[in-house]
Amino acid sequence: MEKTVEPVAMPGPKELKEFIAIDPLKVTPLDCRMVVRLIDCGNTSKGGIILVGKDKDKALILAEVIKVGDGRTTDHGVHIDVRAKVGDHVLIGHFAGQKLGRSDEYKIINEVEIYGFHGKD
Repeated sequence: MEKTVEPVAMPGPKELKEFIAIDPLKVTPLDCRMVVRLIDCGNTSKGGIILVGKDKDKALILAEVIKVGDGRTTDHGVHIDVRAKVGDHVLIGHFAGQKLGRSDEYKIINEVEIYGFHGKD
């Protein structure tokens, strides 16, 4: 007697996206990494028109620091804190870090990917 096996339903694109979705606000960055929210991607005008240009990938992006890791420990056992604090506005490169979640709004970056602070004395 042959046994019949019922086919297993594979998740569709919608269910798969929900399964692999990452909530950026629940991520805890390690070492000298931080979660940032992009404020200005530099590719839309004030009226919302998408700007296309060859130099848009070279522009710096303004981002707000949302979460910060604990810092790192050197080979000599000295602990070094991350200089950026939650709420700071930082300038990062267009290709810096890794995107978190489904939108391009949040990224996780390393401290060395920060070019500078914006509005910090």
